[in-house]
Amino acid sequence: MDIYEDLISSLKEDFETNVSNLSVGIRWIAVITKKIGLSMTYDNGKHITGIEDAGYFKGKKAFELLEYLKTFDTLKIGIGLATLNSLIKIPEKCEKFNVFDYLLEKGKDKKILFIGHFEDIEKLKGVAKEIVIIERKPKEEDY
Repeated sequence: MDIYEDLISSLKEDFETNVSNLSVGIRWIAVITKKIGLSMTYDNGKHITGIEDAGYFKGKKAFELLEYLKTFDTLKIGIGLATLNSLIKIPEKCEKFNVFDYLLEKGKDKKILFIGHFEDIEKLKGVAKEIVIIERKPKEEDY
């Protein structure tokens, strides 16, 4: 089972939730079910030509849009991910957490991989054994 299937199966009780709104922009997709969920529009509008059922998503069941996660269409995947994010339960009390502080302590002498380039990565140089950055628009030393 992949990560999407695990996440989807954890939300079975919310499958029948209706979509009350869906908006697709050049950079972001928003889906409203129980709350709002966002995802990035992965191709930044370069290849988006339309999608079947455009204008008719209101009232669809969440599980219909979650199925989009299993396609190879980046627009549909974005809609599915925004739907997933709109259903995920967030604890009422969240603890403040900084991943870079955590990695300063736990990442000593380890190989750390990031998807995307973040400013605070520089803090980890000299702590981590190796830092690998996979970036869409690579800088020096990124992949």
